Amino acid sequence: VLKSPSGENLTAKTVSRKITAIKNYFLWIVQSDVLKENPAERLVNIRITSPLPDVLFEEECQRLLKEASKNSRTYLLVLLLLETGLKKEELFNLEVKHFDFSNKYKPEMLVMHEGKKVKKDRKLKLPPEIVPVFEDYVSSYSIEDKLFPYTPRTIEYLLKEVAQQAQI
Repeated sequence: VLKSPSGENLTAKTVSRKITAIKNYFLWIVQSDVLKENPAERLVNIRITSPLPDVLFEEECQRLLKEASKNSRTYLLVLLLLETGLKKEELFNLEVKHFDFSNKYKPEMLVMHEGKKVKKDRKLKLPPEIVPVFEDYVSSYSIEDKLFPYTPRTIEYLLKEVAQQAQI
């Protein structure tokens, strides 16, 4: 069992990444003619695959939306995640100005990235029912810039709580 410098055990995925990095480093050293033999050649690395995410069925989505609708913040959060498939990083980058409700029947949202990920920027169509939820949330919570100015832990707590209430 490999341990980190601070003493805790590492996950299998972390160990796999570290072994890959060591093997690649020594391969580069040998290819650069610094060493004649690769000391990492005998390291065995078992590829670790991430588990597939759980998929919600339509009935579960409806229960989740029904429970979330009791609070505009949770409702908007759940609606955005279910309708757009946003990643957590994308969710935290959302700003009020990224939403275009000029046509209330065809609302849109810009998903913006920074740096090398800017090529992943995209415009997404939203369901019309999101407009009043968005407006209620922004006014109730005095949101001006960042759409969700909370910690990831807070968002995870909100989602966990609504999932429990929906018995998911």
